Amino acid sequence: SDQDYRTQLLYEYGMRSRNKFVRSWFEFNLNLNNVLAATICLKHGYDLKKTIVGDNDVAEMLRKGNITNNANLAVAVPDLKEIVALADIDNLMEREHAIDNLRWHWLEEATLFSYFEIDSVLAYFLQARILYRWEDLNQEKGEQVFRAIVDDMKRDVKF
Repeated sequence: SDQDYRTQLLYEYGMRSRNKFVRSWFEFNLNLNNVLAATICLKHGYDLKKTIVGDNDVAEMLRKGNITNNANLAVAVPDLKEIVALADIDNLMEREHAIDNLRWHWLEEATLFSYFEIDSVLAYFLQARILYRWEDLNQEKGEQVFRAIVDDMKRDVKF
């Protein structure tokens, strides 16, 4: 779809950055989202080949469908077990919060020794965005946003 194509272009653009931190951040998010999507697809019997975005090594391994017993995938995605476990969280708010916690941890690890570098500023900005996202998000507002998304999807579905 057009959305998948735009998403792929965004990740490709980010992973071509001259800044190593930016490249790593985009690759981390691509892998995180692809592993989570593949896990959910396998759990519910959806075609994961159409869901995986990008063409890096992790995307290619995921398209083959072997997630939990793939040693190469476990090396390429150090947080593989944690990401796969996220798919078992049925409450969407809890799942999103756990995903953001994983992102937060990654940012802290990636900038552990970058005290006065641009990477620390970028990580601070990304962490501020995570905090801002959750500032107004509560159960009621989350349900409203979710219902609006579902309603939009219903309007877009063509039978």
